Amino acid sequence: MTDTNFTDSTDKATGVTDAGMGGFLPLGGDSSATGLYRFLPAFNCRFLGRIIVGRHDPRMRFINTTLLTMLLAVIGAQCLAQEGSFDGITCQTNILKALVGRHMPNAKVADIESRYRGIHLKYLGGFGLPEDPYFLGTWLICGTEYLVLEKQSIVRDVLQSPLPFERAQSVLADCTAEKGPHWTTAVIFLPESRGQPPWSVEELWVIDEGNLKFRRVHDGRVSCGP
Repeated sequence: MTDTNFTDSTDKATGVTDAGMGGFLPLGGDSSATGLYRFLPAFNCRFLGRIIVGRHDPRMRFINTTLLTMLLAVIGAQCLAQEGSFDGITCQTNILKALVGRHMPNAKVADIESRYRGIHLKYLGGFGLPEDPYFLGTWLICGTEYLVLEKQSIVRDVLQSPLPFERAQSVLADCTAEKGPHWTTAVIFLPESRGQPPWSVEELWVIDEGNLKFRRVHDGRVSCGP
């Protein structure tokens, strides 16, 4: 039987030391895992082999069960993190459906754009304060503008521009219809050569704050301003 030496925690197969335990998945363009996630496969094999020892001891069975539960929680958290934000989205994805329910990233815009440069991601701006019931973020994805309605960083609904970005951009406006209805915060899409307000549009979208959904309004000619 060989004598096990625990003074050097470096794994010979992976070259990873205990310094990696404090790591995390990077947000930058390099999607390779670092820290704890980098050596989970090697760690799992060695760890599972060691905890089998003493499995007939009730105390060891309890410890083994607890440690296994913690290990599965870490792996599950890693899997959930990979499903968040814009992960897995391509220019062929149904982006309207794919984004709903996801957790939007809370990081520097430059880092987010760099990580998802494969879909030409660009942040165009946002509307909302911490005390507001929702936040409205605007993203350019694969050349198309998307308005993302969030509550506590969870996507509740997504609105896609009906026109290519080079032809029209979203504007938050105050609009009044010829028949009387008035909306203080409406989403309209206008070309860059929109001229001075008031702008005349035929369709707009408002936010249903009760259900946190975009609702299309079709009410003839509507006059809008900033």
